[in-house]
Amino acid sequence: MLGWVFFAVIPDRVFAYYLYVTDGYQNKLVVIDSAAVKNVKEIATENSPFDVISAEKDGKELIILSFANNKGIWIIDPVTYKIEKKIPLPNKGDAPAGYFHLAYNPVYKKLYAVSRALKEVYVFDSMGWQHIKTIKTGDMPSSIAVSPDGRYVYITNMTSKNITVIKSEGDVVEKTMPFNGLPNAIAFSPDGKYIYVTDEENYKLFIIDAKSEKTVKELLIGIAPRGITTTSDGKYIYISNLDSFSVTAIDANKMELIANIPVSSLPWGITASLDSKRIFVCNYYENSVSVIDTSTNKEIERINGAVFPTKIAVSRGK
Repeated sequence: MLGWVFFAVIPDRVFAYYLYVTDGYQNKLVVIDSAAVKNVKEIATENSPFDVISAEKDGKELIILSFANNKGIWIIDPVTYKIEKKIPLPNKGDAPAGYFHLAYNPVYKKLYAVSRALKEVYVFDSMGWQHIKTIKTGDMPSSIAVSPDGRYVYITNMTSKNITVIKSEGDVVEKTMPFNGLPNAIAFSPDGKYIYVTDEENYKLFIIDAKSEKTVKELLIGIAPRGITTTSDGKYIYISNLDSFSVTAIDANKMELIANIPVSSLPWGITASLDSKRIFVCNYYENSVSVIDTSTNKEIERINGAVFPTKIAVSRGK
């Protein structure tokens, strides 16, 4: 495990971001002030925190945390760092459930948590964080995304080679989309016109027309594409390539690869800043977070994040 970390000065920094990074080794959630380049809080968790997302509910920001086991789901206030709720998983006891992937639907005010091992997605009503439904998925569900209009939830099933599409109203499986490869990470364009899906088998990004469900472009990316994010302005797509030690940048309008950006060992979780100026990626084996400038597509900073970080979320913070 590498131990070095370097820092660079960023003169044009205007916005401050708070990064929430999972620490799967020391069992905590690390909060980093990206402007000050320092940890401002460490929130003790249960064993193996895995996925973390930022969500808006009734005008309030929340941080939602899942685990790589059956420890439930935590709702955290990013201003006070208080754990507001610990949501138990439904009737699972000690059965191994594998990684839990998260997505929040702000339109229907529902939280979705996917168990990779149990091949199920659990739906929670965020009014009281009560479990309201369990839905079966395909084999090895690996990622989840909500359409921007909130109408549908998409889950990639890697070994089934398909995508489960759930209608949010009623939470029923509407259809299963076949996929020519091993679908892993998934995201939507901000306008909802396109679905972006990475192929773990052939090292590709598939750009799919959301209405027709036809692939409009295939792009070669890096080895073992593991995470995907889009900038909020819709201009760019970024993909972390675990075994290439790189991040691929794609011009979303031209549907063209524009850069392969070297980062560090085993880049995994990836997210964009709220103003689309920065990309943050977890370097799992180096215990750091790389910061990429979207105007140059270069790594401009590497900050100490957490030990074995898997996922990362951006918050406005205080």
